[in-house]
Amino acid sequence: MVSAKTALVLGIDAGGTKTAACVARVAGGGSFRILGKGKAGAGNPVAVGFEEATQNIERAMAAACRNAGLVPRKLNFAVLAGAGSGTAERQAALLEWMRSKQVASCVEIVPDPLAVLAAASPSLWGIALVAGTGSIAWGQDRRQRSARAGGWGYFLGDQGSGYQIGLAALRAVCRAADGLDHPTQLTQFVFSELRLKSVAELPGYTAKLAGDPQRVAGLARGVVKIARSGDIVASRIVEQAARDLAELVAGVARRLGFDGPFPLALSGGVLSRSIFFRENVLAKLKLYNFAPEPIEVVREPLMGCIRLAIHRWMLGGTP
Repeated sequence: MVSAKTALVLGIDAGGTKTAACVARVAGGGSFRILGKGKAGAGNPVAVGFEEATQNIERAMAAACRNAGLVPRKLNFAVLAGAGSGTAERQAALLEWMRSKQVASCVEIVPDPLAVLAAASPSLWGIALVAGTGSIAWGQDRRQRSARAGGWGYFLGDQGSGYQIGLAALRAVCRAADGLDHPTQLTQFVFSELRLKSVAELPGYTAKLAGDPQRVAGLARGVVKIARSGDIVASRIVEQAARDLAELVAGVARRLGFDGPFPLALSGGVLSRSIFFRENVLAKLKLYNFAPEPIEVVREPLMGCIRLAIHRWMLGGTP
């Protein structure tokens, strides 16, 4: 029987733009040593379809094992965290596929915010706030009861996300053109980013943007930068986005009964790239009477997958 101290674990972060995998050997006290990493394209079944997503996941796993000098069947536990794996049906399909590939003796599929939380909080309690193209807050208490807010997709929600910030900027350009709002630096920024000559071209361009939420979300970084320069319209957009994200965290904290400090993990491009925006979110969170501590920015959720795999294995090696 393999002991916890000699176990080999695999973590997989299957995202909407890329998939990362990592093989690690468990060391004493639950620590680990990375043996090999691998990367491939998008592993989100919603974004690229099940077949392409699983092909990319397999490529990333194979690269990680190859770099570690191992074959998948030698691994003890694997955890896959993935955007687009949130529904029971998709989780079941991915789990069946993982088992068919005999990736490891035991495998588990988890929501990607759990990997973010695990990367920041080894005790696996607290709240993860993810704001990239989309947005979600997901939390777990000390008894492993979980709650979430957001994550409904760009059509139904994703408040405070890069997509919603980008969309608000596009709408602000139209309002400024109609004289319904202040002139704004966002106009020239949008023209430059989308290679437009006038606002009259924008309605025709929306057909290209309608099915490309990542393209819209790509505007968010510039919007935040313009807000930081003092632009009234951009500042209003960023303030609203910060308020929306704080509301998601507060909603999860209330549902889990957090009445004191709790660990908060922040991840996703919108949050990880801008101290200015993160500070706005945390300031808004204080208005809801929550002051999380510690607060950590997670730029590599993959390490959370490894921690989860080790945790599961040391509990007995079964999901």
